[in-house]
Amino acid sequence: MKPIAIFLLIFACMVAGFSGAILYNYFSLNTAQAQLVQLHANAALHDKLINEPYQQERAEVERRQVSPFKMISLDSPDLTERQKYLMLIMSKIRDNWIVDDSMRGKECRVNIQFQSDGALASVSVLDGDYNLCVSGLSAIQKGSPYPMSTDPHVYDSLKNITTTLSPQIR
Repeated sequence: MKPIAIFLLIFACMVAGFSGAILYNYFSLNTAQAQLVQLHANAALHDKLINEPYQQERAEVERRQVSPFKMISLDSPDLTERQKYLMLIMSKIRDNWIVDDSMRGKECRVNIQFQSDGALASVSVLDGDYNLCVSGLSAIQKGSPYPMSTDPHVYDSLKNITTTLSPQIR
């Protein structure tokens, strides 16, 4: 074989090799870009699957905040000191109480006894729906200590409260 033919053969192989390498790199780059797009899509889906239920759950909890009594302003001149403290106690229970739709229309009667500093002395279920009572007891225990009047007569009227917890689910 003549030297020129050998040179052309070597040159053709080099060009083919470079072309193959260039094509390989081109397809590898396109594949990598497609994989990157897929990773971004998967990450967005992952965030949606993780964060969306949490956001929905948080919105649901806020929506289901309960109101065991009609709201009256604590600044109302018509309220006695006993009524104001009773409202503060019930408000603290409400703020810690989480209910769900299964508790709609159900009740739980509880007896709550307080120490003079507002700490719980005892809390007991008298009767009612089991799940609602468990939820209510948890809210009552989380709320301790409660605001308590320094007036001995008001404290005497509040140290032993029996109430019915009944969620008002909106």
